[in-house]
Amino acid sequence: MTDKPDDLRCRAVSGWQSTTQTARGDHLALVLHECEQLAHDASERIPVTEEMIAYMRYQERRTGVDGYTLLTRMKDRPYGLNRYSPAQWINGDVQTAREHIFDFVMRAWQRLPDRRIEPRCPPTVR
Repeated sequence: MTDKPDDLRCRAVSGWQSTTQTARGDHLALVLHECEQLAHDASERIPVTEEMIAYMRYQERRTGVDGYTLLTRMKDRPYGLNRYSPAQWINGDVQTAREHIFDFVMRAWQRLPDRRIEPRCPPTVR
């Protein structure tokens, strides 16, 4: 969703589903349009397995970069991928992913170098 107004928040959309009975017309139109696009998306969804989660956690430890930071740095994310996706997969909030999107995230992590671990205290020199 590239044309999202700055003041449209997930919390507002969640409210429409439960307590809020009003919505700004442009916000509602945009969300409905996005839902329609998703309904016609032919990309295959795959289950996010425990092995995939373990591998994402490994990449976070190896690089020192979490998924949010990884994707925040990117300008050319595929449609449907947001900065929260890796955390949602890891935490189990979202149990499926579009295969090409998951692969994109994995390739991005794999391209990063290992993090450099500096000693906490410099060695003493005698």
